[in-house]
Amino acid sequence: MNVLAVDTATEALGLALRAGEHSRAELALAGFRHSETLLPHVRRLLADEGLLPADLDLIVCSLGPGSFTGIRIGLAAVKGLAFAARPGGTPLVGVSTLEGLAWRHRHLPCPVAVVNVTLRRRFHAGLFRRGLLEGDFLEEELAGLAERLAAEPALLLAGSGASRLYELLAARRGQAGLLLDACPAPADPLGLLEAGLARYSMHGATPEPAPLYLRKSEAEIHLRGS
Repeated sequence: MNVLAVDTATEALGLALRAGEHSRAELALAGFRHSETLLPHVRRLLADEGLLPADLDLIVCSLGPGSFTGIRIGLAAVKGLAFAARPGGTPLVGVSTLEGLAWRHRHLPCPVAVVNVTLRRRFHAGLFRRGLLEGDFLEEELAGLAERLAAEPALLLAGSGASRLYELLAARRGQAGLLLDACPAPADPLGLLEAGLARYSMHGATPEPAPLYLRKSEAEIHLRGS
């Protein structure tokens, strides 16, 4: 099965490709220049594996949370790619960036808190147990997240804000039972791909992938107020 995964929800451009049994992933700090860099990178990634868009059996795209513009760019690109690739379109599956980051830790017995820094210097967060989201995705100050998580006896932290949350939690409750992902990146495109594959096998394609927004855009706030 040939599967492409795209994540443009953060400043990092994340791409992963499974071609048959072979998988590869790329994560590059693109500085929110996804509109310029996404499609050339996708074309090169496919060409390196000798694939055309029509050879893709599934496309996985991040729904966020993250940059409003970045998420829209990614969704628009994969929808266009899926529609043009073959008659009837290539199936699409939408997955949260945070779920992708939690995926490789899904077999841990302890919960996994995924925390990404936002453009407004707040934090997007989700708590996962065995790969499943507990409660809702959050956008919150770091102190509020630390208060929510302080009672967890064991916890692994992942994401671009993981080290900052680790320091705050360790100061409050000590380091016992507190683990930090060795590579606290803002996205895990291969995790996104695998989570998307699992969702597709259980639920099929996402009928109409839509952005996962946790707040109003700046334009909406100015137009309608908070």
